[in-house]
Amino acid sequence: MKKERKRQIKKYDLYSPDKKEHYGVFKIHGKIAVDAKRLYKLELIDATQLEYINKQQRNTKYFYPQKDDYCKSIFYFFDSHLNWLRNLWNEEYEPLSNKILTPKEYADLQQAKRYVNIKSFDDTEMFELLKILDIHERNKRYYYALRLFYVQYFILYYAIAENLTTKVFNECCHVKEKVFNNKKKEILEKEGITLVNDLEYESLRKLYNLIKHGSKDSKVDYKNDKVFSLFFDVDNYHEDEDLAMLQVNNVEQLIQCLFDKIEPYMQDMCEKLMKNTFKTYMLDYQDYYIKLTKKAIKSYEEDLDI
Repeated sequence: MKKERKRQIKKYDLYSPDKKEHYGVFKIHGKIAVDAKRLYKLELIDATQLEYINKQQRNTKYFYPQKDDYCKSIFYFFDSHLNWLRNLWNEEYEPLSNKILTPKEYADLQQAKRYVNIKSFDDTEMFELLKILDIHERNKRYYYALRLFYVQYFILYYAIAENLTTKVFNECCHVKEKVFNNKKKEILEKEGITLVNDLEYESLRKLYNLIKHGSKDSKVDYKNDKVFSLFFDVDNYHEDEDLAMLQVNNVEQLIQCLFDKIEPYMQDMCEKLMKNTFKTYMLDYQDYYIKLTKKAIKSYEEDLDI
């Protein structure tokens, strides 16, 4: 066995930095073989990732990842969707919300239009009165528009979060039919799994369902839920008269709660159910090491051009 291991060890000074072998990634007998220590030495993986690889059962110096495409992993699916949601807010929703005219901006715009058509100096006094009326008229519309904008994003976020939750439970249980909420709780209890921010997720799920259906669930306790009550005053909500999404409060804090509480909940759930982490899952996949070395080679070539 020792002779075999010695025979497998590569001499890295034979490979230039524009070759993947320089970084410890080889093709042996048609399979991708990885020298984890070499990757770590060149700072392409960190200590946690090296430890993960070293824990995998093998009887050779090299680690042979068994899976092909890490983009098909539930972790990649989760990560890409959560990143997309965060980027959607930062790059699209938030900049657009800043373009909704405030009462003062709206009044100033209307005032400017009036001055274009001014006929006499006496009109200015009337214009000032009209400006005050414009601000008053715009107030309610502005806050309604802003609230709807935030709540629409919340609905989109939670709809995707619920779908992601179902997908990971289906993957974990190896079933195709939808796993409903009671079944999810049963699985978590059976596995002895507790999730970070579980209370926040359940509270906002109540809010999501109330907005979506437009009616209260008689089986749900709204009043004693502090997180729910922060964002919705259920006592002042009249189903036959009010639109639920217009009764949502503290909308900026609600969006921040998605990123601070719900995103970590989703990540924790995925890791604990799938028994892996977002930092190490890709190490089981052959194409990840190819991508890693291609990036290193590109960086090396760019340094040569400087």
